[in-house]
Amino acid sequence: MGGAGAGMGEWKEGETDKVGNGMGGPGKGRGGVARSNPTDTAFKKSRVKGDLTQGEIIARMKVPGAQGPGKATVAYEEMRTLYEQKAEDTVQNETMPLEHKTLIRDYFEAIKYKDQEKKN
Repeated sequence: MGGAGAGMGEWKEGETDKVGNGMGGPGKGRGGVARSNPTDTAFKKSRVKGDLTQGEIIARMKVPGAQGPGKATVAYEEMRTLYEQKAEDTVQNETMPLEHKTLIRDYFEAIKYKDQEKKN
């Protein structure tokens, strides 16, 4: 395939350092315009037939505000204390920036029950 490219010289397939006018082959193009193939883009209004029912709950997350009823299987403070100790052990034994250590300690301080603060 060959031809004159607006004074740029002959282009041959595979020569990627040459400049040409078109698109679709190797080489440096000059941004040709792609052919237009118009198609029917009209939308058809339709609905899926079926019943709207309550779906299965697949995830839950805590949101600000009043919380719904729930049932804890382990005392909150017991678990908080356990994980606070694990985190403190990690903070003491691992190399990490001081800001990270402070953030970890501040986090566990922030989630303490208010009546637990009075005991300490």
